[in-house]
Amino acid sequence: MEKIIINIDSKYRDKNLYPNSSKFSIKLDRTIKNVSNINITSVEFFNMYYSFSKFKK
Repeated sequence: MEKIIINIDSKYRDKNLYPNSSKFSIKLDRTIKNVSNINITSVEFFNMYYSFSKFKK
């Protein structure tokens, strides 16, 4: 089975179509068929001071 790694970064989005970096879509260069598994290996949040705390529930 072929393994494909895709890096999705909001800084490469079309900023005219998607001004909000947390809401955007991407188009892949090709169709990927028969996907059996997807893993998210990394998530990075920048400029999000105090987004998570024990006081926000």
